[in-house]
Amino acid sequence: MQNLDYDLNMPVHLARREMFFDQALKILNAQISLSDLDALTLNVVVALYFLKSAGEHAHLLLKRDNPESNDEAGIVFLRNMRNELLALLILLNSRISLEKRHDLVEPFFGGATASDLAHEKQLHTMILLLWEKLQFLAKPTADALLASKKAAIKAMTRGDKERYLRAANGLKKHLQLKLKNPDVIRDQIFSSIREMKYE
Repeated sequence: MQNLDYDLNMPVHLARREMFFDQALKILNAQISLSDLDALTLNVVVALYFLKSAGEHAHLLLKRDNPESNDEAGIVFLRNMRNELLALLILLNSRISLEKRHDLVEPFFGGATASDLAHEKQLHTMILLLWEKLQFLAKPTADALLASKKAAIKAMTRGDKERYLRAANGLKKHLQLKLKNPDVIRDQIFSSIREMKYE
C-alpha cells in the first residue's frame, strides 16, 4: 500500500467532499432572485467556497490506492461548476465596480446613468443563463459523486464507516457556525481566487 495516509483518511475526505457539495447544492437549487444582486453575490461567494472545498477533498481522494473511476469524473464536474460560478461572481463584481465609481466613469459613457452603465437587462439575462447552466451541471455532478460514494462505502470497514459519520457530523456543525458570518467566507474566497487552476 503506497498511499497509506490517503487510504486511512479516505472516510474523512469522502465525508467532507459530500458535505461541502451538498451545501453548495442547497444554494444553487434555490430560486434565484434578481431583486437584490448584493445578496445574490454573497450567495455566489459562499457556494464558490463550498465547491472549491469539495474539489480539494475530491483531489485528495484520488491519491489513495485504487481510486474509483467516478472519483475523477466527479472532479471534472466540480471543476466546471466552480469555473461557471467564478464567471458569475466576476460578472456581478463588474456591476458593483461600475456602480460604486459611476462618478469617474460616467463622463466616458456620454452622461449615462449608473443604472445604464450596468446594462441591467443584459446583466440579468447573463446571470440567469449562467445559473441555468450551473443547475444543469448539478445533476451529473451529483450522480458521479453518488456513484463514487457508494463504491467507497461498500469497500469500507465498520471502523471506516464510523469515521465517515463522525467527520460528516463534525463538519455539519462547523459549517452551521461558519455560515453565521458569511463575510469570513467572502474574505477567504477572494484571497484564494488567484490560486485557482482552470485546467
